[in-house]
Amino acid sequence: MNYIYKLTRLPKELHFGGKAEALHRLLQNRAPVPEGYAIAAEAFVQGALCPEAEAELAALTNRLPQNQHYAVRSSAAGEDGPEDSFAGAYDTVLNIAAEKIPDAV
Repeated sequence: MNYIYKLTRLPKELHFGGKAEALHRLLQNRAPVPEGYAIAAEAFVQGALCPEAEAELAALTNRLPQNQHYAVRSSAAGEDGPEDSFAGAYDTVLNIAAEKIPDAV
């Protein structure tokens, strides 16, 4: 099973955080959004990435340009809904080197 997807191709059968879903919708409407990836909620077991997702993330970070820096944004599936809002409850880590992305996640 794959757990990490480009923001342009989030599968409907998996769950993603509110930020990823919003960015996906913006991209579908051709808004100018930087490229990015999202990790499905199913990749997390007791708050940590499952081994398969860890391996997938390591392979992805090895393919990223090493001379650039990245942002890691966290959110939760259903973080903003009609009855609850948890916006701002999660962290964003900026200026991360590619090899440090797994630590930031």
